[in-house]
Amino acid sequence: MTRAFLWFAGLILLFGAIAAYQLQYFNTFDTSVLPKAGLYRITLAEVPLQVTIARTPPELQKGLSGTRSLPQGQGILFVFPKADIYPFWMKDMQYPIDIFWIGEDGRIVYIAERVSPDSYPATYKSTTPALYVLELNAGFTEAHNVQEGYIVHFQ
Repeated sequence: MTRAFLWFAGLILLFGAIAAYQLQYFNTFDTSVLPKAGLYRITLAEVPLQVTIARTPPELQKGLSGTRSLPQGQGILFVFPKADIYPFWMKDMQYPIDIFWIGEDGRIVYIAERVSPDSYPATYKSTTPALYVLELNAGFTEAHNVQEGYIVHFQ
């Protein structure tokens, strides 16, 4: 009986450890599915969008700076190495944008609407840690009634 009990207890501990490990990552996204280059599809407020992925330090620093416009239905998705407070500014921007800070679970935690290039050097940031930041053309938030708590679906 003692040997059977020890086997049973060992199996319970093993399965408990596996379950605890899985639950630790249950609410996070696997960013390895995001492409290294090119356009990637996401959906926000049931609107399909194509985004460029920015993940390297130079890409994260440059963002949309220096671009003349952003085609409708496109944007840029900043993918950071860990969730944190990331400030954004409008240095070298030519047009206004909406900025969305997105948590590890894919939910929008903060929105800055119609951020003007004239606002530089002011910075905009969420008070809640974000793993992603999405930049789209100004007016997207209003046109699609996007609010904090909406989920960005990665495809």
